[in-house]
Amino acid sequence: MARKLRVGVIGVGGISSSQHLPHWKSSPHAELVAFCDTNTERLAVRAKEYGLKATYTEWRELVDRRDLDVIDITTPNTLHAPMAVAALEAGKHVLCEKPIATSAVEAEHIIETSRRVNKLVMINHHFRFNRAFRELLKLSDQRHLGDPYFAHCRWHRRRRVPVAPTFLNQNLAFAGPMLDLGVHILDLAMALMSYPKPVSVTGSLGTYLGKNPDMGGDWGNWDPKSYEVEDFATALFRFDTGATLFVETSWLGFHDTPEEWSVRVLGTKGGLHWPMGHYVTESNRIPAETHVAKEPDRCAYERSIHSFAKAIVLGEPAPVPPEHALLIARMIDAIYLSSQQGREVPIEGFV
Repeated sequence: MARKLRVGVIGVGGISSSQHLPHWKSSPHAELVAFCDTNTERLAVRAKEYGLKATYTEWRELVDRRDLDVIDITTPNTLHAPMAVAALEAGKHVLCEKPIATSAVEAEHIIETSRRVNKLVMINHHFRFNRAFRELLKLSDQRHLGDPYFAHCRWHRRRRVPVAPTFLNQNLAFAGPMLDLGVHILDLAMALMSYPKPVSVTGSLGTYLGKNPDMGGDWGNWDPKSYEVEDFATALFRFDTGATLFVETSWLGFHDTPEEWSVRVLGTKGGLHWPMGHYVTESNRIPAETHVAKEPDRCAYERSIHSFAKAIVLGEPAPVPPEHALLIARMIDAIYLSSQQGREVPIEGFV
């Protein structure tokens, strides 16, 4: 076996600590070499935990290391694009947490740079590696769905606001739950629908509860005066096939469950329902339902990171094409534009 990929990670808190670092460590194709974080205490704890001596508080110093093969980016949303482009320019492959960027223009710049320097970039849409989703996607690819004509995707939280400034400060997060949660469910829905071309969207978003001083959170409290992004967002897309897609997201709302997420796609031959993993159809006037994934699946993050490392070693394309993340970025750009203008907006040619 060739030498292992040498990985540097920018950002070692939150999702990095719980998901990225353990799965890089367990990858047969990679080894962790260097960490970067602006929080020196957290940085020291993670370095000790993984037995690393190379730590940085300035991300450009890590990116400029000549001995690294991969940069993993788990930082606030607004930093994704500049860090990804710099890492690619420095000759590194890049894995980046979602979203790809805070605008389609930034996303295009990342992809153009990746192509020019011939390095892989993948956005960590880890639900793509969920067992139930992969089985449903097979059914869609095999035309068991027929022609998709409607999708409904939702991710609602009762009182689960991510209270860190990296989510609530507009200069760091740029936006709220549509950019945080919507990217996941839109990505899954579009894949199951076989990527119809979106032609228009009507979007609406608002901050209805986040600034209310009487609201509390399961993940801690926040300063209502510092809540700078939306807490609810919804949109209706129309596609060139005549199909429609409705998406809704929230961090905070009077729902009857702490959290729920789902993607449902209806087609002329059947329906696909995630995360339950249900395929619903009818034959000779007899209803039929199949449960395609009967076992719990908690390894999607591991599969995402391991698959990316393996693709680099084998010289294969990124398991999740960055162009798919670009499409979602364009769709979310259009949602925010529609909400700002208070009307349906076309998506064709929108960047």
